[in-house]
Amino acid sequence: MGIEASALPDHTYWDVLKLANVLDLHELEIDSEDDRPVNQKKIRVEHTTISAGKDLPSAVRQGFVSISGAEARMLEHVRDFHAQYVEYYPDRFHLLLDPPNECGVRKFVCTTVRPSKLSFTELYDLEPCARFIADYLEYEPLENPIMPPESIPSPYTVLGTWKAGDSFDFSIALCSLLIGVGYDAYVCMGYAPKEITENDQTRDTCPLLEREAAAAAAAAEDALKTPQKKKAAPSKYKIKEPTDLTCKIDEMLLAEEVAKMTPPESKESEAPEKSLTQRPNLATAEDKYNGRRVHAWVLVRAGSREMAETVFIEPTTARKYPIDASPYLGLEYLWNHSNFWVNIQPGTIRQVPAIKNLDTNLKDTTKWEPVRAGVEEIEIPVVSMTDPEDVNEEGDVSISPEIDVEPTLEMPASWVPKMVIAQEDFDTTCPRGHKTTRYHRCIHELFAVFGPCSRWDGLVEKLCTFSDDACKNKSEERETFRRRKDKLCERIVRHSDETKIERFEHGSAYGIKEIREIPDVERKTHFYVSSRAADQLETRYEVFGKRLTETFSGRDDHMVYRSIVYDPEGTRRPKKVKFEEPPPVIAKMTQKFELPVNSAVPPHQCVSKRVFDIANESIRVDYHYGSGFITTTQKWFYKDGTSSITLVNPKDPKPTEIEIQEEFHALCVTEKSIASEIRDVEREIKDIVMNRAKEEMAIDLLSPYFDISRIKTAEESDDEEEAEQDAGFDYLEPYMPPIIPGHDLTVSEAAEAKEGCLTALKERLIDRANIIKGRLDREDAALVKRRNAFERDRDVMTPAEEEEFNRACEESTFRINILNQRLERHEEISKRRFLELDAKLRADPRLAALL
Repeated sequence: MGIEASALPDHTYWDVLKLANVLDLHELEIDSEDDRPVNQKKIRVEHTTISAGKDLPSAVRQGFVSISGAEARMLEHVRDFHAQYVEYYPDRFHLLLDPPNECGVRKFVCTTVRPSKLSFTELYDLEPCARFIADYLEYEPLENPIMPPESIPSPYTVLGTWKAGDSFDFSIALCSLLIGVGYDAYVCMGYAPKEITENDQTRDTCPLLEREAAAAAAAAEDALKTPQKKKAAPSKYKIKEPTDLTCKIDEMLLAEEVAKMTPPESKESEAPEKSLTQRPNLATAEDKYNGRRVHAWVLVRAGSREMAETVFIEPTTARKYPIDASPYLGLEYLWNHSNFWVNIQPGTIRQVPAIKNLDTNLKDTTKWEPVRAGVEEIEIPVVSMTDPEDVNEEGDVSISPEIDVEPTLEMPASWVPKMVIAQEDFDTTCPRGHKTTRYHRCIHELFAVFGPCSRWDGLVEKLCTFSDDACKNKSEERETFRRRKDKLCERIVRHSDETKIERFEHGSAYGIKEIREIPDVERKTHFYVSSRAADQLETRYEVFGKRLTETFSGRDDHMVYRSIVYDPEGTRRPKKVKFEEPPPVIAKMTQKFELPVNSAVPPHQCVSKRVFDIANESIRVDYHYGSGFITTTQKWFYKDGTSSITLVNPKDPKPTEIEIQEEFHALCVTEKSIASEIRDVEREIKDIVMNRAKEEMAIDLLSPYFDISRIKTAEESDDEEEAEQDAGFDYLEPYMPPIIPGHDLTVSEAAEAKEGCLTALKERLIDRANIIKGRLDREDAALVKRRNAFERDRDVMTPAEEEEFNRACEESTFRINILNQRLERHEEISKRRFLELDAKLRADPRLAALL
């Protein structure tokens, strides 16, 4: 191509050499057949057929590549039936009775259905099982959209090895699992619109959002059903309303003129507006194969497993449709593990707007033609709506005289092995550990729960909703997590107002249940009360720089509410620690208390609310309502020494001046203690924020399964890592001077290395001893302080406070004794470790110069 032959190397060899100009070359035209995407199922089947199933386990391979005597007899009967069917119905679609399997061997399609019950309890119900099949397998459209597949592989291969398939593979796998757990399920072959056959859900609402809307509607309906409070009976004395003397003629004339000007088609134009919320019609006239696209789905009849109605299940999406409201365009035939039935009901077979009035009574031979005639069903019987003319005197359904009833033919056993899914594959959830589905203004992503395909942050599900059809402007983002060490299970981000919601499971740090935050505006935190035994905190609501509110439940002091109002313009006191922002100025503190149950104190003497108005230097105390009172007792105390007391019960003795001063002094002490608690709360809030940041920076996942093989594998890997670490660690290397390989240490270098190693151990042991002594000193100081406070306030203490003091002293004494024992034990261990290291250094050959 423009290269002279003389310029080529001597060793170059050409079979054919042709010189041409690049500009004279033209692009090769590709045939439409070559441009068609390759069908992966066809490639897999060809590989398995050519290899004669050598990739299959030897224990099950024989059933795939051979035919038993019972199967041969059934295939002969099936061929005879098909010949009669073609003769009676020449215009109907040919039956898929004996398609070849993945090894190229023809099998009766009913024997391909293998009822199986897996070991996972999540798959024992209809909807979870359908969702598992839809998520676990990768959908592949049919090679020819208007023809059934050329081969039907076993569900054992589809679920175990391929993890992919077309609608027929999906339906057979789902039907096998549903029959295995007790459902009366059948595989249906018929016609569906293009969106169904290509698994295009961009016009459908996300199932998660549909379930949430249904749950919200059910909750609203339940709320309406709850009995409302009876309204008070209306009084028989009413004020008579004044008579309306305005003229109505002008309004009537105006209404008549408007009615004349309104076009008569305006009422009909309202119908499209109402239909906008309905599901769009999937059958479009633009599809050249409209009404002829072949599809397979599952029918589940009512009766078994408490099924209230007969429904269709779309295996590729796990959606459930009532028979009269399904998107399918016709039903040709159906089958399960026991028989094969041909639909002969007019108006439900092909190219119908929707399948309606379909009779699923398979015993009625005027509507269903069975391949195995005269076979009794073993499933739960269903009450059929038969015509009275078709019932004989004995109550049985009459059989059409055109159909020849043959003797019962023995049904061969299924050639498919029992389906088994490994725990690792089940945890993978979806093909290759990731699956993305686009819905109407929504994108749904699934990730593996466990295994090599799982995400590093524990993300297992992500749902993004958008405000436009192009899915560019996010409105909300939801993330679901599993196996997180920080117990985070869900995160929701609403981009409209930048709201961020995080939900946690039990066992999270600080007992957090939910955090709802709008940056730089507010934050609301819910807690697990069972995890907050110290303060029984339920919720904490923060308006940054303005307000802090907390609610409690089940406290011993009966406090249920506490709020703090900050003064944003107040002067903050500088802290001793540099580079730390001073705390905000508290303007007002409020406490609310619930009425004690079975208390000996009268209700009007129990405190209901305390308000510490620091800005105005006042304290207000409100009490609960007493029996028969419409007002409450209130007490006002001012920092200048004045007070105002309002007693609701005139029989209560008026407090003396000394009692007022003592109560005022006690309230001042309470005010200081509350302010101190608020500072602790502020520090806890900062710690929570810092802890969440650390958890997000270093995400750690837990292994929730107690599978023996996994634990064994993990333990072996851990032991190997520890052995490698022990083998690669040299205790003397950090203290060795740089030396030339092959040369020994001098006496001074060896002495320096030995001294450095002993010094490092000594410093470490001393630091540990100082930590224990520091804890011991703090416990001693706290005990002394508590005893001094007890001696000072002993005369005014109640028996309960004395009992609490004694219990606290016992706990402090116990901790002090434990710390003393740990200190003594540490001293003994330190001496032993120092001597062991010294002996080890003496025996080290690298320090032989010291000998």
